[in-house]
Amino acid sequence: MKIVTTEEMRRLERLADAAGNSYADMMERAGSAVAEVAAGLVEEGASGPVVVLVGPGNNGGDGLVAARKLATRGYQVRLALAKARDEGDANWERARELGIPVTIGTDEQASQQFSAWLAEAGVVVDALLGTGARPSVGGEVGALLANLERCLRERATRRPSIAWATRPCPGDQPAVLAVDLPSGMDADSGAVDELTPQADVTVCIGLPKHGLFRFPGARKVGQLLLCDIGLPAVVAEPGELDLLTAETVRAYLPPRPSDGHKGSFGSAMVVAGSANYVGAALLSAAAAARSGAGLVTLAAIPQVLAGADAVIPEATRLVLPQENVLISSEGAALVQSAVAKYQALLVGPGLTSEKPAG
Repeated sequence: MKIVTTEEMRRLERLADAAGNSYADMMERAGSAVAEVAAGLVEEGASGPVVVLVGPGNNGGDGLVAARKLATRGYQVRLALAKARDEGDANWERARELGIPVTIGTDEQASQQFSAWLAEAGVVVDALLGTGARPSVGGEVGALLANLERCLRERATRRPSIAWATRPCPGDQPAVLAVDLPSGMDADSGAVDELTPQADVTVCIGLPKHGLFRFPGARKVGQLLLCDIGLPAVVAEPGELDLLTAETVRAYLPPRPSDGHKGSFGSAMVVAGSANYVGAALLSAAAAARSGAGLVTLAAIPQVLAGADAVIPEATRLVLPQENVLISSEGAALVQSAVAKYQALLVGPGLTSEKPAG
């Protein structure tokens, strides 16, 4: 899956719109996906209302769709708009028709109500700013983010009541769900504003953006989920960034026949480890098996092999002679005599950092 720049994303959206997948349709799909994730967070135990922070642009439109979808499913929803939406905004009108409680702006009354909602929220949906934003953040959006930061900090200091003193503190933080990217992040560079919230989950709209994988922004993303909004298929060209997903890897793996056995899937020998670096050998052998090798042999000294039963019991062993804490020079001959029947050979992890190495 191609990782795109902001401009590439806009171009793909224009192409989708021209092909009949309108901006309104794409927004509906994006908001529906956000609502589905928010509902899942509530079902997993994020008790309390879902508070949706709505910005002035398309990101806010995604948030309004999500709020409507959640409200029609019976979830408690609150809307905090940075500023009034334009007249004729269909998603705003549909949310109003449902009677969802709303604050608009950041005056004293709105800020107090917003703070009260945050104090009890189970999920906070950050739909304030999208790919068009850059640090720094100010105005009404900045005020909402500052209020959010303060309320989250205050909730983090809460303690259970004396009635629950014998039970572990369950924590009192709402789940923060970012729409496309946490507000205030540069979608291309990964730069963030000091008010950019820490998301628990980010629902990336369409295709992943560069900034989601570049620090400091990558640290703010939390779990990254991808939402299909019907963009044209696009393939990364040589030299461009491509996101490696489970589906991508699966396509490269050969099918396994139902009558296959360990001899059908290749063999690997791992020559690794020393008395001081046992874990390197065990992890390397386990990785070889996890990658799909049908037969893995760990060639190591007895001190290393003693730990293999707990980590990778399916591996066969080749016991190598030991000198002090290392494989002795005689071990090379044993490896050379056995290696011809293997398709892959790994030598090195944890052998030693000293010279000579046998």
